Amino acid sequence: MANKIIISCAITGSIYTPTMSDALPITPDQIATQAIDAAKAGAAILHLHARDPKDGRPVSDASVFMQFLPRIKQATDAVVNITTGGAVTMTVDQRISAANTLAPEMCSMNMGSMNFALYPMMSRYKNWKYDWEKDYLANSDAGVRLPLLTPTVENPELVAVGGFTFSRALAKTITFRTLATIMDFTTNYVVVGNVGQAVILSATGFVLGPFVYYGHEKAWEYFDGDSAAKPAAAKEIELLPAPG
Repeated sequence: MANKIIISCAITGSIYTPTMSDALPITPDQIATQAIDAAKAGAAILHLHARDPKDGRPVSDASVFMQFLPRIKQATDAVVNITTGGAVTMTVDQRISAANTLAPEMCSMNMGSMNFALYPMMSRYKNWKYDWEKDYLANSDAGVRLPLLTPTVENPELVAVGGFTFSRALAKTITFRTLATIMDFTTNYVVVGNVGQAVILSATGFVLGPFVYYGHEKAWEYFDGDSAAKPAAAKEIELLPAPG
């Protein structure tokens, strides 16, 4: 072969549930057998997750990994790669616990943000092998954390998403409306010649004008990708590694 390649095989992962495929390995024996078969078929790296052998749910316990890791190491020379992505419902500590305990040759590391919500797959199935599966998929978006712009004590000018600055648009609205109201009153007084009527006419614009202007300002910011209102960098709320 002119160009050598490295094949990495993910044996069971954490995305799929037992209902989705009878071929999904969930017991230590099944995981070990399929990992060894993958190595014999040419896989140089075995990407490994653990499952509860009773019902197939993803787990992070090092003791469960140790029920299949020794057998795999004895039977193959493939590189053992333990996940640090775990599952979407796991905490960061849970996701890295097996790797910290077992110190494998390689660990997965997902860089950047990744939306790994799995709930759309629920609609494909009506009957579930195990009670945990449906809730696992339904709650998979609860742990998703993306780098977003959000209001904080340190950054009160940022809105939730998109980089638009609330304080800048509000300040422009107030200053513009103040100047516009003075001009409106002056023009109305010249036309009607009555202070009271000029005040009433100007008040209408004073009340409605800010909403119109603010909406107009936000629309321009939304469509202007190079708007100076956008901060140079996003403030990251929290970034959990995606399953991998």
